[in-house]
Amino acid sequence: MLRIIKFEQTLPIDQKQCWDFFSNPTNLDLITPPDMKFRIISELLPEIHTGFRIKYLIKPFPFYQVNWVTEIALSEAPERFIDVQQKGPFKIWEHTHEFIKIKGGMRILDTVQYDLGYGFIGFVIDKWIVYPRLRYIFRYRRLKLVSIFGSLKNKRGR
Repeated sequence: MLRIIKFEQTLPIDQKQCWDFFSNPTNLDLITPPDMKFRIISELLPEIHTGFRIKYLIKPFPFYQVNWVTEIALSEAPERFIDVQQKGPFKIWEHTHEFIKIKGGMRILDTVQYDLGYGFIGFVIDKWIVYPRLRYIFRYRRLKLVSIFGSLKNKRGR
């Protein structure tokens, strides 16, 4: 069953800072929870492009390490890019990153479409394990990005 989840955050950065940070794969390690033991194992370039593949190891759950390969299916600098799983734990994984200029900063929109597969068993695993873990990852990411860039509300004097 295809599931779609969305996360949104605003940051007090300009469009260039936003694109430079999010399009640089090495920054994934900064915004991934440390307990996931995230490690890129492929050669990297300083910025992504359509067709670029990233290979990494990640431990999404204790005692479970995954080799994951994603490909940048679309890169439209500086507004958006989409990464799609080529090899990994999901039947389908597509993550759209969108960057929208707003007053005083940028709105970052993450839309993740995924399907674990495995029918009813996959549905149960998703409901009780995968979906809560994805929410945890994006909550961590939100807090980490505020610690790196600050809060848009704080920059406005609120």
